[in-house]
Amino acid sequence: MTSTISRVKIDEQAYKRFVLETQVLKLKGGVSFLVTLSHSVTGCLPGKTIVFDSIKINHGSAYNKTNGRFTAPRSGTYQIGVTLCASPHHDFTVQIVKNVAGRGYGYLFLEGGSHWEHRSTSSMIHLDAGDSIWISCLRNSTVHGQNDGNAYDYNSHFSGFLIEHN
Repeated sequence: MTSTISRVKIDEQAYKRFVLETQVLKLKGGVSFLVTLSHSVTGCLPGKTIVFDSIKINHGSAYNKTNGRFTAPRSGTYQIGVTLCASPHHDFTVQIVKNVAGRGYGYLFLEGGSHWEHRSTSSMIHLDAGDSIWISCLRNSTVHGQNDGNAYDYNSHFSGFLIEHN
């Protein structure tokens, strides 16, 4: 119980820090997004995009919750991250994709265990204006998502922000 409470406090602190950082970026004309899954995704087959449908932050309106893609509005270096959660005995294998399906810029996998588990990865990627980034399954995957109005809503999320434009 104590570890769960600690994790929730850490998740809330990380979220508050992210919100403050994105507010500063917005004032500077920056681009940032944070999106979550409002429901679990099951049977995500190879090549299928995981569509994070709950927008928490979308400065610059570059994330599209219909197709699950972030499209860079300007050229520059972006920080892209993904955290996924799986319930006991479920697993996933996904990649961060840029423009062409199958071209991975980061991988994330979990072999189903007997506990709830998270995995995270991030990457700095140069994007030209119009380039797209999304999360794609590499094998049959199940990812947990929820929308109950608490910190657990962020168990599975996709985020990114412009570090420097050029």
